[in-house]
Amino acid sequence: MISARVYLFDIDGTLLQTGGAGWRALTTAIAAEFGVDVTRVAVELRGRTDYAIVGDLLRLAQVEEHSRNRDRLLAAYHECLAGELKGAPGRVLPGVWSLLQDLEESGDSLVGVLTGNGPRGAEIKLRHFDLWHRFELGVFGDQHQDRTDLARTAARMLQDHRGGTVECEQICIIGDTPADVACARAIGAQAIGVATGGYTVAELQAAGAHVALGSLEQWPRLGLARGKRRDPEAV
Repeated sequence: MISARVYLFDIDGTLLQTGGAGWRALTTAIAAEFGVDVTRVAVELRGRTDYAIVGDLLRLAQVEEHSRNRDRLLAAYHECLAGELKGAPGRVLPGVWSLLQDLEESGDSLVGVLTGNGPRGAEIKLRHFDLWHRFELGVFGDQHQDRTDLARTAARMLQDHRGGTVECEQICIIGDTPADVACARAIGAQAIGVATGGYTVAELQAAGAHVALGSLEQWPRLGLARGKRRDPEAV
């Protein structure tokens, strides 16, 4: 059994799928701001931070990677994102609502996000799917190239949270990519991989996940949450 005081969730591929809205918003934004068509360019998004992805796009646009251009592209992206989400076949992934309810009802769990999204992009996505209010804290990827730095930031944030120190082994990081697993293991946190974002259970296990699930519907089956209620369809 994995037990923790703090549960930090990745967003894309773990909590929800946007139906491609994020990538479409990025390609629209860079075309509008810098006149570059990247719709047919392969840019890896899974497990990466907005900081890293924006850097890739600015290099493709052959413009300087300074803060002014980063801010310009991100502002345009955020402006496009809400509209793209409205027309996209996105969804909250299986088991998410039940798990978040369980953790809330447990009464002793701190629930947050640890995501490659920047704070504004994360909020737009989570509000669209009515999930934003479920999270007490967030660690975001708009200032970090390497995802493991997000875990180190989280560890520092939790050193004096609610008047008490949270040790790294009391933190559980949940995500759908090997990068999420590496992020957790970099600080000695518990790593749960969930195979809803393109990587398989076997790949997440090979990456070092302490537990790998087919979907978050399997969470109650493993006794990972101490909440009062369980979804019978997930067990």
